[in-house]
Amino acid sequence: MKNILSITVFFLLSLFFACEDTSNSNGSSDANNNVAVPEDSTRQKPDDFNADGNKIKTSDLKDCPISGKAHDKNIFRMDDMAQMIAISADESTLDADLGDSHRVLEVFNTKDCSSILKITLPINRSADFPYYLAPNCYEKINKIVGIQGYTNFYYYDAESQKISKPFEPEYQTEKEMVDAQSGMIRGLMVWGHYLLGHAIDMGPFAFDISDKTKPRPVFPVAEYKIPNTTEFRYLFMLDAGNERFQAIIPVTDIDAGGNLFEAQKLFPQALKVETTVAKNVRNNRYIVLKDYTDPSQEKRVAIDMFNQRNVPLPGDIATKKTAEILTWIKSQQ
Repeated sequence: MKNILSITVFFLLSLFFACEDTSNSNGSSDANNNVAVPEDSTRQKPDDFNADGNKIKTSDLKDCPISGKAHDKNIFRMDDMAQMIAISADESTLDADLGDSHRVLEVFNTKDCSSILKITLPINRSADFPYYLAPNCYEKINKIVGIQGYTNFYYYDAESQKISKPFEPEYQTEKEMVDAQSGMIRGLMVWGHYLLGHAIDMGPFAFDISDKTKPRPVFPVAEYKIPNTTEFRYLFMLDAGNERFQAIIPVTDIDAGGNLFEAQKLFPQALKVETTVAKNVRNNRYIVLKDYTDPSQEKRVAIDMFNQRNVPLPGDIATKKTAEILTWIKSQQ
């Protein structure tokens, strides 16, 4: 029974990686407009510049040999930093009963293939549960690569050339374990200076990594339970800079087996809006927030948690009080 469960979980894990279906091998996003990408995001490009401002020619960089065997998507080059990271399994991690254990983390300087870092990650639940890289969300503004275990995760910081301590998702409300797969991390992605993820039955989670030495959890401002189901929608307000925020609802594609994890942005551009929601309305379908973007006139924006979208408000409605806006929204249904 244990071997069958292990094989099943391994198959599920192999299906998903953060941003896998919307990114190319260099980390550039091909996602459509409803997937959140920070306004100041800059993705890795060929012939990029390193942290010292010196141009790096990708033709001068090498694909470095690793010590063991690795899954195809567990090798990633950060060409703007002249580094390569890989997770592999070798004889040192071989389990007598369960076989290969993909836990050897290596980082190389791709100019000469000298070693920057090599460690063996601890077993997370079972030796045959691999660690995976979540590199396709790598951005020059943060320079980190997520390392995804079964119930915990790390990240490698290419600037400091250090790996973080292990983290587990943190939630504002108590979550219920449903079965043995509850809590299994489905994917990691980066949005600006936030690291987002999703775990089975637990829901999405977020960490602010603006100080990469001291990440702190960020909790949703609203959690809407869809009536007569076990599904929830979670609303995060993420700082986009210049006192402006973007509203994010992390989503998974149920038709794809719940394996596609994305962060859906609700505002066309970040707004100067209030970022707190009263406790008694956090489970409402419609969330109304004050919008201070136009200093000459206070307005409001409305979010439909069920349909995961921003509700377009006519100009004369956007200036009304919350109760009047909610009455107008319901009259349009």
